[in-house]
Formats: sequence, C-alpha cells, structure tokens
Amino acid sequence: MVTIARFQKSTRAFSLAIAVVMGVWGLMACSASNDIKREDSSPPQLKLGMQAKEIGPGRTDIVLTVTNVGLVDVLLAPTLTLPANAGSDRDYGPTTRANTVDGEGREIASTTRVIKAMTWVPERLRAGVTLTWGVALRCYDRQPITVGALVKSVQVGGVREAPFDELSRNLPVSCRPPVSAGSLR
Repeated sequence: MVTIARFQKSTRAFSLAIAVVMGVWGLMACSASNDIKREDSSPPQLKLGMQAKEIGPGRTDIVLTVTNVGLVDVLLAPTLTLPANAGSDRDYGPTTRANTVDGEGREIASTTRVIKAMTWVPERLRAGVTLTWGVALRCYDRQPITVGALVKSVQVGGVREAPFDELSRNLPVSCRPPVSAGSLR
C-alpha cells in the first residue's frame, strides 16, 4: 500500500509540474503573438499626390497618385469631383474606368455640365507601391476650376485591410480658353 500511495503522490506531482510548464508556455506564446500583432498593426502611412499638366487649349490632364509608404496593405477607393464647368474626355485607373455620378447619385456622362463625382473601384494598395488614376479634363469656359480628390478606406465583402483616415486634396486649375474656329493661334 505504501508503494501505491507513493506512486499516486509522484503522479500528482508530475501532473502538477506538467500543468505549470504548459501554463508558462501558454503565457509565453500569448505574449509573443501579441507582440507580433502589435508589430503588424502599425498604422497605414499613405501619401496623396495630385497634379495638373496642361496639354492644350481648354484641356488639362489631372493625375492622382497614392503611395503606401507604410508597412501594411490598405483597401482604398478614390474619387475626383469635377465642377459643372468642366468634364472628362477620358479617364484611367489601375484596373477600370471611373463610374461618374451627379449629386443625387445617378450615373451620368463624364462630359455632363453638372458637378460630378468620378469614383473608381476599390483597389488593394500594397506596402511600398504607388497607384495612379487620371482624367483628361476639358474646361467649358474661362472660369478657374477646382478639382477635389477624396481617398477612402473601404471594405469589400468580408475583406478589409488596415483602415485609415480619409485623404483629401483640392487642386486649382486654370484652363487656357479653347481656340475658336478660324483663328490662327
């Protein structure tokens, strides 16, 4: 009987030691995974660029660039807002053309003479990469215009990368007046 009692005591002590070791390993593993999560959850760092390049009378190219200078990927959707006295002859993006809507959200032509928003489909912007969108802007009169850019963090289905605060910028554009028919300019 003495042997069985000693065996039971040593078995309990061994089980207790195993439980303590497993608990310590569990705490270390949880701590390590939290450290990894903290490193991976650094905030996104994006740089928004917007420039105008005059290409002729009444025509200007607007180029929007977003560079991910951070360490995490983001999912974003850019929008350019054009005033009523300007339109777009053509546009481009990394994968698709823009969807153009008026202030009430109805799809319209990009040359319609109302305030319009040109929105591209969401794109994943990986760390260290730059994406570019562009519009061939056509001015309808001599009035100076302002083109607005807005870049939002989005979720597509169940996919969401690191969220970020909205980025916005306004770019004043002065278009040279169009050349009238028959002039020698």
